[in-house]
This record gives sequence, C-alpha cells and structure tokens, in this order.
Amino acid sequence: LGCEVRSGKFFINKFVINKNLTKAPEAYADVKSQPHVQVALRMKNRGMSARQGDTIPYVICVKTDENTIASKGLADKAFHPDEIRKEDSNLQPDFEWYLNQQIHASVARLCEHIEGTGSAKIAECL
Repeated sequence: LGCEVRSGKFFINKFVINKNLTKAPEAYADVKSQPHVQVALRMKNRGMSARQGDTIPYVICVKTDENTIASKGLADKAFHPDEIRKEDSNLQPDFEWYLNQQIHASVARLCEHIEGTGSAKIAECL
C-alpha cells in the first residue's frame, strides 16, 4: 500500500477530506488551525461560494518543487482539489502525512489484538 500511494497511482479523489463549515468562514477565530476554513477563505477570494453549512473538500499537500510547506502548519498545507488539478499546479498529496496520520492509526486499531502486530510493525509495512 505504501509504495502504491507514494508512486501516485491513486487518483486525487482518494485523498480528499470533506468537512462542514459550522459558521461563516470569516467567523472562525482559529483560522490558522482549521484546514477547511483556510480553503473556504481561498475559495471565497476566487469568487466561489463558501458559507455556513457547506461541505469543503481539501487535500493535504506538498509542493513538488520546494519544501516550504513542510515547515508550515497542517491548515497551510490544505488545498481545494481544483487547486491541485490546475495545469500549472506544483502541488501533490502529502503521501507521508496520509500514510502516517490517516492509514496507520486506522490499521493499528484494527490489528491491535493480533499477536505480533504492533504499531511499529505496521509503520514499517507502510
């Protein structure tokens, strides 16, 4: 699984996270720590609709030509799928983040009662 993910054999849709806005994007006090809110604000800046109750899709990304996103917070690494699909985009899903934060935790919970299978072993396999 890890090799397939890292090779980019999955479509971008497999990496989309959806989260609802519980209030207007401008009303959030903690914008810097809310990936969906940052994406919603960028959507609004581009003339798209993003308001309370909307579901905001986003993908956690890295830039293919630099490492500047790596040092930023998670919300700064969130981008709307359309931003990634643009022809001149230098964004790609942060495969390591997805494997470590999304896949590893789920697989570890599922396998915790299987003898000889611990968190370290699962991480090694990913």
